[in-house]
Amino acid sequence: MKKNNRFAVRACSIVTAGGMLLGSGAALAANSDITGHWAEATLQAFINKGYLAGYGDGIYKPDNTITRAEFSAIANEVKQYIEGSANIARYTDVSEKDWFYADLSAALKAGYMKGTTATTMEPNKNLTRAEGFTMVANMLGLECNGTRADLKGFADAADVPEWAVPYVGALVREGLIAGY
Repeated sequence: MKKNNRFAVRACSIVTAGGMLLGSGAALAANSDITGHWAEATLQAFINKGYLAGYGDGIYKPDNTITRAEFSAIANEVKQYIEGSANIARYTDVSEKDWFYADLSAALKAGYMKGTTATTMEPNKNLTRAEGFTMVANMLGLECNGTRADLKGFADAADVPEWAVPYVGALVREGLIAGY
């Protein structure tokens, strides 16, 4: 499997696992809340590489939601996106004082994240699977021309918003997600 595809599979797991999991990692405690979780191997790999720190005492809350800002922090750490965009200044809900300012700026520069409107990023909004998968497809530079036909057979295909179908479909075509 190509290096980018390994990242994508793991990123897709993080998108669906959720949780606020940022910072430098530590060894997994024996009583961790990821033990037995369906994404345990991926989460442990991210912890070992220092991408995720959790809340302390082995607590990672993998079934919690994750915000747009939190996702950008993890994605930037993994992909080593550090260069920011001057365009961050147009977003009225992002201040230089915010912990996520540099991460959202880097996400804009890397081109995988856009504002939710011309002037808002909604950094504290919970990331939807559709948004997360769209960002992963953008990070991989996939040709995003998937169709509803690509989602045939998924029980929740009707839940994919129309704007996300090209991106989710591209990830399906690449074999990076097997369910939505």
